[in-house]
Amino acid sequence: MIAPILGLILGVLIGVASKVVIMNDSSIKKSGDSNAYLVHAEDILAVMNELNVAGAEAVSINGQRLVGKSSVSCAGSIVMVNGERVAAPFEILAVGDGDILQSALKFPGGVVDNLAPWGIEIIIKKEAEVVVPPYTQTVLWKAPVLEQEVVQ
Repeated sequence: MIAPILGLILGVLIGVASKVVIMNDSSIKKSGDSNAYLVHAEDILAVMNELNVAGAEAVSINGQRLVGKSSVSCAGSIVMVNGERVAAPFEILAVGDGDILQSALKFPGGVVDNLAPWGIEIIIKKEAEVVVPPYTQTVLWKAPVLEQEVVQ
C-alpha cells in the first residue's frame, strides 16, 4: 500500500482540494497586442509554483493532475497541460492548508499583483470537498543502465 502523502505526490491517489483558483483572460478594453491580456502558460506556471512552494500536496489544472513529469506550455494562444489542450477559464485545484496557499498567491508583489495590471482575473476561494483527479497518463520509467567495469 502506498503511503497516502506519497500517493498524492505521485498522482496516483485522488486528493480533496481545499483551495480553488480560477484564472480568466482580461475583460478590459484592449489596446495594442491583445495577446498580452490572455492567460499564458507562464502565468499558470507562476501560480503553480507558488502553490507548490506553499506546500500544496496535489494540484490540477482543468482536470489535468500535475506530477513531476507534467508540462505546461503555450502554442500561440493555446495552453497545453500534460499534452492536452485547455482553455480559459482555468480552474486550478490545490490540496493543502488553504490559508497558507491563499497567502502565497496574494502576498504583496506576488503572482496576483503581477497579473493585475493586465486585467487577468484571479478568483481564489476555499472549498471543503473538491476532488483533485489522479494522473491518468501512462508513465514510462526507465532504469539507468550502469556500465560495468572491465576487470583485467
